[in-house]
Amino acid sequence: MPEDDPGEIVDAVLDAHALELVAKRTRSDPSPLVDAESLGPAVLDELTDRQREVLTTAFDAGYYDRPRGKTGEEIATQLDISPTTFQEHVRAAERKLVGHLVEE
Repeated sequence: MPEDDPGEIVDAVLDAHALELVAKRTRSDPSPLVDAESLGPAVLDELTDRQREVLTTAFDAGYYDRPRGKTGEEIATQLDISPTTFQEHVRAAERKLVGHLVEE
């Protein structure tokens, strides 16, 4: 399905509009756009301890990689919580972090 693969989405757009891709950049070692120091302790302090633990575990497990290293269900099992609770913690933490980035 195109919605699962960014490359397929690009191909679909190129085909649908008779476009040609003339340049593509890849980065072998992407650096984060924002680090803990630039976010500031105050922003990270907005996360509960559990939200921080869930987010860190998810990140370390490859949850944010494509393809995913581990699914939310696998990480929930690792943390001994339900998949629903895992998703609630992840979404709440992401909302706080992203909200801080887009509101400034």
